[in-house]
Amino acid sequence: MPNPFAKLVNSPLPRDRAWLEKGIATMVQLERGRGGSANLKRGATVALPETLIQPSFDEPNISNPRELVAALKELATSAGLLQQKRWSVALPDAASRTLILTLESPAASRAELEEVLTWKMERGFGTPLGELSISRERLPADPQGRDRYLAIATPPLSWLSMKT
Repeated sequence: MPNPFAKLVNSPLPRDRAWLEKGIATMVQLERGRGGSANLKRGATVALPETLIQPSFDEPNISNPRELVAALKELATSAGLLQQKRWSVALPDAASRTLILTLESPAASRAELEEVLTWKMERGFGTPLGELSISRERLPADPQGRDRYLAIATPPLSWLSMKT
């Protein structure tokens, strides 16, 4: 089984990336170089009002979505990236939750596996799964040979559309 850390680090993420933090937003476009290096092709940063982004898993993160969309459009325009369609977005840590799910015994079927993982994620995240964006990845078995999964959840980002 491949190393999950290597998969995260070496994944073919979009070359267009954005970071959202309290008080700042950054957009960059990277160019892949030789030997796996990346070079900055374009980039820009914009200051945001301190109260616009309040990182939280349980409460709204954006006080004024229209203001954020306007700031991101301005940022994308100044970086020359307004026409880009695929993005990798880094969110503040407080806006997501991570779980390692361990199965006590092997699942008898794919349906049973999904049922057990869904139950564990609902209990672990404390929020109905329909209200979350979830990414899940199988991990190597633990020392006792039990199956494990990494699950990462964020509130949905459906409000964030550059077309808005």
